[in-house]
Amino acid sequence: LQIVPTSSETTFLIDGTQYRGAIEVYNIENRLSIINEVDVESYLKATLSEKVPANLPPNVLDAVAIAARTDAYYHALLNYDAFWHVTKEETGYQGTSLALQNIALDRAIDNTKYLVLTHEEQPFPTAWTEHCGGKTASYASIFRKNTATPEGVTVTIANKKRKESYWSLTVETKELAKLVKTNRITGMDLFVDHTSGKVYATRLRDGTHEEDVDFMTLQKCLGKERLKSNDFTVSIKGNIALFEGYGEGHGVGLCLFSASKIAERGDLAPAILAEFFPHTTLEKMRSYPKAIVSSKKSSFVSPKQQESTKKKARLLHK
Repeated sequence: LQIVPTSSETTFLIDGTQYRGAIEVYNIENRLSIINEVDVESYLKATLSEKVPANLPPNVLDAVAIAARTDAYYHALLNYDAFWHVTKEETGYQGTSLALQNIALDRAIDNTKYLVLTHEEQPFPTAWTEHCGGKTASYASIFRKNTATPEGVTVTIANKKRKESYWSLTVETKELAKLVKTNRITGMDLFVDHTSGKVYATRLRDGTHEEDVDFMTLQKCLGKERLKSNDFTVSIKGNIALFEGYGEGHGVGLCLFSASKIAERGDLAPAILAEFFPHTTLEKMRSYPKAIVSSKKSSFVSPKQQESTKKKARLLHK
């Protein structure tokens, strides 16, 4: 079932949430799934308001809009033949209610319409972090994705303020034990991206068993306001675990602290993005390409590219 409104002003109210765009209902494995189909620009306006600080300079907001659009294009291409591209749990999508409208952010999205970054000739997964502590990590290294992404960079501005971004956290080991459903924790190992020094996962040990917990899960359980970043060390003494670290956020992609300083000297979004996403190109992409064809062997091969290649092969064998 597909419901397509005849007016762009039409909205749907589903379980108390307001939606714009088309509504599709599918029966998948004997369960009804409701899909909201919206254009990318509306999707960005609906999802970024809660994720982006309202006090960022306009040029930084432009850069964030481009990075977010790049990420949206990547996921749409990755899941092009699925019933949906992303889930509301993954993105925090809560419809298109005007209650969360951010005028400055909406303006940035409009100003950068259709602009995306490409790496190895295609969009890629992107992110931003509040304060990188002096270095950023590649998306692939922290989120463990088997796809080509720009490498991390050394950020001089953030590095000069690294000491000022110091934080510490004291946690009872029984709180950590609850994460892996055990009675105690005797040790904790860190999996580190050696280029950036960022932690992408931890291994909790109870003396007999061990279990791995990725950083994002650990931070969600302990709280972002407590475990502020993945640039940390940890020591356990008795029943107390001491975390000491620098920066804020997962350390991937655009560093908002540094980007704001760069914007103060008058740099526009393209120059800001170039600082954090090396070997990328800024392009205007009005629609998803049928296939992303890259000559780079390390590049992610999208399902569309695989489909296109198969079709070409069949034609060659006629």
